[in-house]
Amino acid sequence: MAETSDIDEVEGDPFGDKNMTAFNEQMEETYDILHYMSYLTDSIAFLICILSIVADICIITIIMKTPKLKTKTSIYILHYSIWHILFMTGFLLVNLRQLFDTFSMVLYLVLHLTTISLMLILLLGLCLALDWFLNTHSPHFVKSSALFNKYAIYSLYILASVIHTVVYFAEVFIINGLYYFVAVSLSVFNFLDYRSKKNEINLKNNYGLVPSNIIIYFWLPIIVHPVLLNRTYGSFTLHSIVLYTQFLSGWFSLSASLALIIALIKMDVNIEVAILKIFNRIKMRCKDDVETLEEAENEDVPNSVAIDNNSVYIL
Repeated sequence: MAETSDIDEVEGDPFGDKNMTAFNEQMEETYDILHYMSYLTDSIAFLICILSIVADICIITIIMKTPKLKTKTSIYILHYSIWHILFMTGFLLVNLRQLFDTFSMVLYLVLHLTTISLMLILLLGLCLALDWFLNTHSPHFVKSSALFNKYAIYSLYILASVIHTVVYFAEVFIINGLYYFVAVSLSVFNFLDYRSKKNEINLKNNYGLVPSNIIIYFWLPIIVHPVLLNRTYGSFTLHSIVLYTQFLSGWFSLSASLALIIALIKMDVNIEVAILKIFNRIKMRCKDDVETLEEAENEDVPNSVAIDNNSVYIL
């Protein structure tokens, strides 16, 4: 059937209800397919969440245990990983909201936790970009850089508290507006970086900017997707395409920490060495466990029995 247009929005259109009824009937099959697809897509999303939490734990452990990594830039990344773990935990709990049918207050608190976590994640991404601009791109801003390095992390939490208070009492949802502001600001920093680049691309010089791009732009699909759903409502083909690709935006946004730890390994040899030590430690532990199990099995092997014509011998 041809795509139906949103002529029902025109005031006084006698065919509006009829067209939207046809659209809703067409969408029933799409919703059924999405329902069966959700078992697979949700399982993969759950796995990505777990892997992202593991990646965040690795980042936190490495930064905390490596003195060379206890810099201002790394502290922002550390705070990001902490809040990202809280967001992922809240995200998983919200998707299990049927468990909270009798505990609505718990669900309410979890939703607030995810909102606050996402807000701080975006602000920390902006702080990383500002850190790059003041300390790497434009180090001649000595006074501004010193003030930023001293008070940025405290100012960030104060700003987040103010924003959350406004959201709570004014009952407005401004995460989208905050995201667009941060994304536009980051685009300006990327433009400045592009203008100042030499022939060589050195990731170490972009130590704050690259993580900031990953943290911010990996959220773009999940922010833009609801807008596309609203824009395409009434068009069967376009709306179905957006619905069928919805899981991709979720997977992409949830995998931000996986991309971040890979980028950090590429940029900093200290992180690469720390990751190798973690894997070697796990490998050695697994090897020791296998050897222990083999020794236990050898000790538990029963004595073999040899049978002769008239006698039985225990070997």
